[in-house]
Parts: sequence; C-alpha cells; structure tokens
Amino acid sequence: MTFTNLVITAGVVGSIIYLMKADVRTGSTLLRRNLRHIRSWLDEAQNTTSQAAKHDIKQFPEQKPDVSKPADPPKP
Repeated sequence: MTFTNLVITAGVVGSIIYLMKADVRTGSTLLRRNLRHIRSWLDEAQNTTSQAAKHDIKQFPEQKPDVSKPADPPKP
C-alpha cells in the first residue's frame, strides 16, 4: 500500500513537472512573439512620426523677417 502510494505520488509529481515545463516553453514562445510584434509596431509608429515631421517641415518653410521696413522705435 505504501509503495503504491509512493509510485502514484511520483507519477503525479512527474506529470505535473512535465506539463509545467511544456507550459513554460509555450508561454515563453508566445511572449517572444508578442515582443516582436510590439517592437515592429513601435518601429512603424516611429517611422510614420518622423515622416510626418519631415513633411511638416517641408510644408512650412522658414519665414524670414521682412527687412525692407524699418522697425518702429519704442515709445517712451
């Protein structure tokens, strides 16, 4: 009876360890895949933001002050 309980306990513990190991592998694989997707999303967002900023800079060229008019003197 004691030997049977020991064998059953060892089998249950062994199967739990086996299932947990497979679960950890699956979880780490999913985590790596998700991190890859998140990195690609961040890169895409960064690229679109930088492209939009470049477009905005080209759209609004630098305006230089008009030097043909004399500046008004300050009033006392």
